[in-house]
Amino acid sequence: MTQISSERGHLDCLFRPKSIAVVGASSDPSKIGGRPVALLKRMGFTGAIYPINPMSSVIQDLPTYPAIRNVPESPDLAMVVLPSRLAPAAVEACISHGVRAIILISAGFGEIDDTGRAIQAELAERCSAAGVRLLGPNCLGVVNVQDRVACTHSAALDFAWPSLGRLGIVTQSGAVGSYCYALAVDRGLGLSTFVATGNEADIDVADCIAWMAEDDQTSVILGYLEGCRDGWRLRQALTAARQAGKPVILMKGGSSDAGAQAGASHTGSLAGADRVFDAAFRETGAYRANSIEEMIDVASGCIGLEGNFPTGRNLGIFTVSGGVGILMADAATEFNLSLPILSDAAEAKIKSLVPFATSRNPVDATAQILNDFTIMTSILRTMVEDRNFNIITLFLQDLGRLDQYVDRFREEIFAMKAERPSTTFLICGGFLPRVAREFRAHGFLIFEDPRRTVHMAAALATIGAGLKAADGSCLGYKLRSTARSADAAVDGTLDELQSRALLHQADIPFVPAEFAGSRGAAVAAAEAIGFPVVLKVVSKDVAHKSDVGGVAVFLADANAVEMAWDRVMKSVAKAVPDAVIDGALICAMVTEGTEVVMGVHRDPAFGPVAMFGLGGVFVEIFNDVSFGLTPLSKDSALSMIRNIKGFPLLQGARGKPGADIEQLADILCRLAAFAETNQDTISSVELNPILAGPRGAVAVDALVIRERNDARIR
Repeated sequence: MTQISSERGHLDCLFRPKSIAVVGASSDPSKIGGRPVALLKRMGFTGAIYPINPMSSVIQDLPTYPAIRNVPESPDLAMVVLPSRLAPAAVEACISHGVRAIILISAGFGEIDDTGRAIQAELAERCSAAGVRLLGPNCLGVVNVQDRVACTHSAALDFAWPSLGRLGIVTQSGAVGSYCYALAVDRGLGLSTFVATGNEADIDVADCIAWMAEDDQTSVILGYLEGCRDGWRLRQALTAARQAGKPVILMKGGSSDAGAQAGASHTGSLAGADRVFDAAFRETGAYRANSIEEMIDVASGCIGLEGNFPTGRNLGIFTVSGGVGILMADAATEFNLSLPILSDAAEAKIKSLVPFATSRNPVDATAQILNDFTIMTSILRTMVEDRNFNIITLFLQDLGRLDQYVDRFREEIFAMKAERPSTTFLICGGFLPRVAREFRAHGFLIFEDPRRTVHMAAALATIGAGLKAADGSCLGYKLRSTARSADAAVDGTLDELQSRALLHQADIPFVPAEFAGSRGAAVAAAEAIGFPVVLKVVSKDVAHKSDVGGVAVFLADANAVEMAWDRVMKSVAKAVPDAVIDGALICAMVTEGTEVVMGVHRDPAFGPVAMFGLGGVFVEIFNDVSFGLTPLSKDSALSMIRNIKGFPLLQGARGKPGADIEQLADILCRLAAFAETNQDTISSVELNPILAGPRGAVAVDALVIRERNDARIR
């Protein structure tokens, strides 16, 4: 299993403390300083609780100490519940007394202004130097139900008291997290651990996911985040959870790409921060939810399945309503589930039971089953025995609200589920609460809306596939490449000639080309290469040459080259008056192949991020691109290529030959490896277009942007 907790200190002192001090404790259980003491007592915490308040000798029936230094032992954990102006001194006192972890509830730090950020950074540095872990500031704290820890002031515990269960919740936002917690309790989900990380001066979401990945009590992890400082560690934590067989369901706020642009590079402008997180989640098998309701639904489904996830996406639909069958079939298409058609023999058997039934899949048994519930169970058995459905959904309308109906099919349907433990059964319909609990106890998942039911079926299949791929190779893969570290150079955009020379180190194939510093040299170069040729301006001040008339194509003879030289130089000088023009690049005119784009952009949190898509001048208009994090394996590169909508063009469309997909993946891997090797000095690399044909692929243009980065990701 991937280990990251050892790098930053184990977190048992936070989640499983044996003794807890509350600095700023209050006798009033309704106040922020009084709530942690009251909640710890209500939870039945078995360790020592030390209220700290110089104005009291007893708080909530507990002996109270004027300062942390007066406590007779060094508590594992201290909660600091004081105004921000008093917090730094309290943190220092805790460090001096040997406290191992601190929860800083106080607000008024990094979320406020530069001064607050500076103080927060100083606190984090001081704790780090002392080997003390810091949660917060501006956080909601920790709850660990198994160990009876309730170091929080959350009001959610007043109306949603937790029961012991298997769900761990980690959140950057206290409000979002506590709302998710309350909804989970309302849904009947038991909790293992809850933690809100706040400003994350030290302990962050990645730390907490990594701890939960090792926690025996936690089997499903639910999380909310808006960003991260260290994408590599987040990837390690998510991989550790996947290797432990624990689904991670995440919702990320802040999906706007504002502020994520990266200058002249298409790769940078397309690789918004949100899409990079998508790539990270996809790589590590984490499931991304788009709403709080979806998070709770998926978590509920994961808990209900107890690790027995669907092994494929074949869906069988049984319904008592043709309309609902249509809705579910539409949803199956939307969520990429397959609907295998039943055999002729199975259809005939269903028709013999209900002549007017719809019998292909979806199967509509109609309300006829109300006269004889053995019809329902017989049709279901016919379905599951005829096709190897990974998932069965049943629409039962309101049958679950009426005991006289439930009593007539309960035992038979329970037996059918027991006979097929590998098949996932989801029921859509209305149920009495006690009946719903009974069905859930027998392994059925219950939802009320048809589309939502099918959505959950697809989500669980996606999670199952992600867990099945738990080999962790994405984090350990290094491409054996001839790519070398680029020589140091001045920051800025390299012209195409410089970019090509640099990328030759990574064995990137380019079309034949020669540099020409004059009109006559351009003609000589064209004659050496062979007509027809392309003429392209060479200038570090012109990133996208086509936009300013800096490219001339299909030049068939010397006269065409001379005319193109004059036309291109005049056009560029007019469009970019301050551009320094070094000359032109004369390239062989290649027409065979589909235009694709490859690039790598340095993300501030995740490091180099690779891009692949349909290329050419319209790349940002079509926006048909996929992303992957480096290091990039061959399988990951192939997956990126296959994930674009235009992939059929690369397979060959309308009789045209397909591209060499394997070679494209190799080039993408080499480009990613080169960018990772040079991530300290190169911020962006782009090959646009690459012409991909059946006999291989060649890059037609290249753009490299240098920008020194002293904050190396890994």
